[in-house]
Amino acid sequence: MIYKIEAIEVIGKIIEKLGILFLPIYWLSFLVPRNKKIWVCGSTFGKSFSGNPKYFYMYANQVKDDIRVIWISRDDKIIKELDEKGYEGYNINSIKGLFYCIRAGVYVFDHYSKDISFWLSGGAIKVNLWHGIPLKKIHRDNKFDRVRNPKSIKDKVKWIFRRIQNEKSSHYYAVTSEYIKDLHIRAFAALKENVFVFGYARNDIFFSNSKINNNLIINNLNFYENIDKFQKEGKKIIIYMPTHRASDNQFFEIIDLNKLNDFLEEENSILIVKAHHMSELTKQFEEISYLNILSIKTSEDPYPYLNISDILITDYSSVYFDYLLRDKPIIFFPYDIDTYNRETMEFYHRYEDITPGHKVTNMKEMMDGIKDCIKNKDKYKQEREKVRNMMFDYIDGNSCERLYKKIIEITKGE
Repeated sequence: MIYKIEAIEVIGKIIEKLGILFLPIYWLSFLVPRNKKIWVCGSTFGKSFSGNPKYFYMYANQVKDDIRVIWISRDDKIIKELDEKGYEGYNINSIKGLFYCIRAGVYVFDHYSKDISFWLSGGAIKVNLWHGIPLKKIHRDNKFDRVRNPKSIKDKVKWIFRRIQNEKSSHYYAVTSEYIKDLHIRAFAALKENVFVFGYARNDIFFSNSKINNNLIINNLNFYENIDKFQKEGKKIIIYMPTHRASDNQFFEIIDLNKLNDFLEEENSILIVKAHHMSELTKQFEEISYLNILSIKTSEDPYPYLNISDILITDYSSVYFDYLLRDKPIIFFPYDIDTYNRETMEFYHRYEDITPGHKVTNMKEMMDGIKDCIKNKDKYKQEREKVRNMMFDYIDGNSCERLYKKIIEITKGE
């Protein structure tokens, strides 16, 4: 029996490694009967417990009905924590993980079905919650995306396997507003009737009426409680969340961490740094550790920290759109905007028109912006409200509930 278990786990890993050779498994998975009362959730290619699927998973597990909602991951630590707290989850390379992936009637994810298992997803209802309101052009709209917009025959051949995995259309999408719905339809070539304006599940945490149970929200409880303690002591909590791009190494050339640490001490403030999970400087960011500058792992869920923070600092990350729901000051740090626009991404809007907050490009300007925010010189409240109302049709804590009811409706109709 032990050998059989090990063999199945090895097979699961080989499937992912050899890729296109196993396409027949995907086709065969369409033949397996699906149970529409089993829903599997996953995030960030199975590497983290975060994002919209996490909050939807927590909400769905609190609904007392006959739906079985299971988390699928590649990280045994995540599965162990879920088990210890009474929640159901399995490693994709385990017997139960493989079984429930091929039997589940509903897949809920925030990138592609491979957040859970592309290979075993044939015939399942797929619900893509995505991972952020687009500031930058995405998918088919992004001319720099050579997977969706190949520039040559070489590109077409090089990325064919990735397109097969990523471009199997999700059946349904959840977005935050009618405006974002139109962008999503174009960027993903989605059917209009399959894109629903419900809000993002993860944003329910920002509202006091949220029905999400807090006992599973925090990844690193000791670290969080330490930050919470600082907040109760009257310290301002600032969080820095940059996006991913090749030039993020310039941060360490522009910012003197020793001087910034001293400045934060003077201002009775704490800075939390959370790098993008795809950053090439992950290790360098995660090793930042000063008395007043702390870092969290790139795989960690930042939303509990956003929920207790006083100021957000970012550059081109769409996280600031979500932060608008908190109506707190935002500082934008676009130190490489010309390079970014020219070589990496284009924006859907003129950057200055859609970023309601201080714009800083060096350390002095950043410190001045932080001082302004701490002293409640909130010059951008009206601008924040204007952008928020464009990006969100619902400003409440009921996104998970709307989505849950819709999936139930879909499963009964198909």
